[in-house]
Amino acid sequence: MRDGVRLNAVLYKPMHLTSRVPAIYAKTPYLSDREQFHEWGTYLAENGYVVAAVDARGRGDSEGVFRALDGDGLDGYDVVEWLAKQPWCDGKVGSFGGSYVGYDQWATIKQLPPHLRSAVPTASVGAGVDFPMSRNVFSFYALQWLTYVSGKTLKRNAFEDTSFWLRGILEFQKKRLPFHEYNKSMGNPAPMFEEWVSHPDFDDYWQSKMPGPREYRRIDFPILTITGHFDGDQFGAFHYYDGHMRYGTGSARARHYLVVGPWDHAGTRKPMKEAGGRSFSENSVVDMKKLHKEWYDWTLKGLPKPKFLKDRVTYYAMGADEWRSAPTVQAVTQQVRKLYLGSRDGQPIEEFESGTLTDQRSSSPAPDRCTFDPTVTPEWLTLSPPKLSEASRWMGDQLVYHTEPFEEELEVNGSAKLVAWIALDVPDTDIEASLREIKADGSSLALGLGAQPMRARYRESVEQPKLVVEGELHPYQFQFGFTAVRLAKGSRIRLTLRAPLAFSRERNFNRGGVVADETEKDARPAHLALYHDVTHPSYLELPIGKRMRAVHVATGP
Repeated sequence: MRDGVRLNAVLYKPMHLTSRVPAIYAKTPYLSDREQFHEWGTYLAENGYVVAAVDARGRGDSEGVFRALDGDGLDGYDVVEWLAKQPWCDGKVGSFGGSYVGYDQWATIKQLPPHLRSAVPTASVGAGVDFPMSRNVFSFYALQWLTYVSGKTLKRNAFEDTSFWLRGILEFQKKRLPFHEYNKSMGNPAPMFEEWVSHPDFDDYWQSKMPGPREYRRIDFPILTITGHFDGDQFGAFHYYDGHMRYGTGSARARHYLVVGPWDHAGTRKPMKEAGGRSFSENSVVDMKKLHKEWYDWTLKGLPKPKFLKDRVTYYAMGADEWRSAPTVQAVTQQVRKLYLGSRDGQPIEEFESGTLTDQRSSSPAPDRCTFDPTVTPEWLTLSPPKLSEASRWMGDQLVYHTEPFEEELEVNGSAKLVAWIALDVPDTDIEASLREIKADGSSLALGLGAQPMRARYRESVEQPKLVVEGELHPYQFQFGFTAVRLAKGSRIRLTLRAPLAFSRERNFNRGGVVADETEKDARPAHLALYHDVTHPSYLELPIGKRMRAVHVATGP
């Protein structure tokens, strides 16, 4: 590297190499990736590429100190340019890898190395977008992941011990400690945890880790973005994709392809036939190695484009069980249907006494009310560790709304949006929104990813907090993840608003101070009023997809 630190790489070369060929690399903090990269490296080398599986700085056999989400782009630039100069490389370099390795690719793209000619960022972490905080709300998982990559070798057993982490969170909550001390409570000092938590705004600290308008405008090579309907880093993947679509040149945008499959985070690399409680046909399982190979053949060797990529956006329609394509993400949605929130008694807090979602505006002047009360000791604090996973939320109410059963099949394709007019009697609180399909038999399935949590002070901007004035009415916008699903006849949609899950995110005590510094002594109950009158219509924008016969159907490779 430019500072003299040496990184370790395992190279896979074609047998009897007689000419220069393109090089493809992945730089990873995960030693376990070497097993996957061995399989991929062997496969791609057999097809005429040199592959480099590189240990990130400070990880595995590489020198230096690993600082998560810091410096990956500069090292990536140096790796690309080192590969391009080797006697077996023809000067063209491509990249691949998922999750943090997807982030690593975008951090490298930000540096614009001249010999990077193709990239396949998969399930890419968005720094400050969906990890270690999601829309300004930090997660307990951040420390779990930092523990995984602490030191030179992976701490796999500790990372995968769910009971250990649940017990640790339980004890941490019982101690009534502020969130910024969670790392010490768990026994891992992890300085990066405290550094991250000291930046609750989406400020320059986070924005500097990813491409901005200037870099997006200068990208001039093909990119294949891969994510899934249930991928926990879908918001990160779309952050990069949307940024490039907004600021990139026309020619560069035309060479940026997007694939969204019926996969969770791990499934974006190893597709399975089940995700999100749903099962799919064999056609849903994409041969990822083959797709990558055909992508590199096209972008690095000038061979034909992969047949799977019929258009710039390829997505899987759940329920219909087929691959479809469209020229843009917007074209996936045929129309937007507004469903207005309403209620009869102002307290739709139960599934069987819920509010409504209809095409007609509500004329009820009475708002729907609920309470998020962090002053009440959550019942789950008295549970034994084996029962912890059963705890669903902090003590508090929820607001629930249903559509009527659909008289025919309905296709939801795209990203739903909720606009809710809300008044609070506290300067801040956290709200979570989710959408589920409720089938005729009463069973339920997620439509896709829920919306990112909403911290009230960031209702207008994730960069500039603005505390709520007691009693003031504001529109809160919740953006749901991209999905494509056919809902069965007789199903209905359930919308739920509540406080965030107990074991996933830092606890907001509603006081309005620095959330990570507050404790239960700072707690105030939040009384929430959701309005849906003539002047303040709260509504769900539901993206309706094209009917099957009107959309091209692609076949998985």
